[in-house]
Parts: sequence; structure tokens; C-alpha cells
Amino acid sequence: MQDERRRVYRNQPKSSVLLQARTKSPSGETSPWYDALDVSIRGISFLIGKKDATLLSVGQQVLLQVRTANMDPVDVVARLVSRVEEMGSQRYGFEFDEWEQLSRQELSQFYRLFNRRRAPRINLDPRNPIGIQFETEAKSEDSEIGTGILLDLSTHGLAVLVNPDVEEKLSNAETVAISFTLPGINRVFRLSAQIRNRRLIKQSISYGMEIDPVETPNYIEQQNDLRNFVKQNQIE
Repeated sequence: MQDERRRVYRNQPKSSVLLQARTKSPSGETSPWYDALDVSIRGISFLIGKKDATLLSVGQQVLLQVRTANMDPVDVVARLVSRVEEMGSQRYGFEFDEWEQLSRQELSQFYRLFNRRRAPRINLDPRNPIGIQFETEAKSEDSEIGTGILLDLSTHGLAVLVNPDVEEKLSNAETVAISFTLPGINRVFRLSAQIRNRRLIKQSISYGMEIDPVETPNYIEQQNDLRNFVKQNQIE
């Protein structure tokens, strides 16, 4: 829970959002559901009253179930990384061991728990435009769509300006493959992204895009490079 990635991803669920977790034994016995205090793609923490607590050792691997109002319980292997004594309760902090093995549908529901707009976002200098190459997810001779200009960037999403001819080709597309380079980083970013919103700006169209962590290859490595670039270029 103390490493940098954990702090970046962690988010406190809104009071209106049901997010609960419980432990599950190998025989299938489960503890009561507990409201999550915070959650990330790497882990979760919740508070257990001492009278209900089953003492777990720090470092112990357990099976957790996580659920939301719109998601059936999902089993995920986790490791207890912290246990803090609080007034009459114990705060357990877990990190997921096998979250990448969840199915695409389960993961896509799970990622909706996070408010990605909290991630630091930077605007790019229009005097030094960064080009984005669009492709459809299905590779074919007609997979190349066109290019756009990167407007802003965060570790979870980006805004891209495109011409009407690109929008015409992508009018029915929800997910696209994009590639681009960033100054000072020796990598070609190859991401899968979902187009979340489209806005007309004068004669062009702005796409608000969300990076798909499930379909993006080497997601964690690429996100770490994005985070370093954003951090270096962020204006405090």
C-alpha cells in the first residue's frame, strides 16, 4: 500500500456508490460484506469491527470477493499488506495478486469504479503538435484510419483533435487502436482506447478517449511512462 503506484490509483468510493468486499475460505465460507474504504486496480482496504475480525497475518494470501451494485461478486486472490488498529476496529489493506486473470467483462466493470479525471492531466503545447495515428481494432488492409493531434493527456485518458474525414470513418467506432510518441521518451505508445465523447470545435472534432487497460498491451509499463511524462510536464 505504500508504493507509488498504489497511491496514484487509490480512490475513495462516493457515498452513493456501493462497493463492498469480504473474505472467502477455500471451502466457500464467507465473512459479512464490508464497505470499502478505498480501492485501486492494485488493491482494496476495508474496516472490520474487532468482534467480527478474523486475525490475518500481514503477508497472508486470501481469497476476496468484491461487488458493486451493478456487478456480481468477483473472486480475486489478494495479499494482506497492512493491518492498522483503529478505535474498536481493524483496517485491513489488501493488494490483488491475480487481477489480470479476471475476464474482460469483469475488469471493465471493475475499472468503472475509478474516477480517472482525478488523475493529473496536462495540456500539450500547440506550437509543437504531437500526432496520433488511428487504426481500427480489427487488423486489415483498411485498418489505418488517419491521424489526429494530441490536445491533453493523463495516465488514463487523452483528448485528440481530428478532421471530419477521420470522424466519418470512426462515427460508428467505440474502440480504436492508437499509436504516438512523446518527446524525451524512447517508446512508441500503442494503446487501445474507447472514444467516450465527441465535440465539434470549429471545423474539427475533439475526442475524449479513455485508455482500455485490458486490451492495451504492456499496460502497466506504458502507463508508468505516461505518468513520468505527465509528472515532468505538469504545472503546479
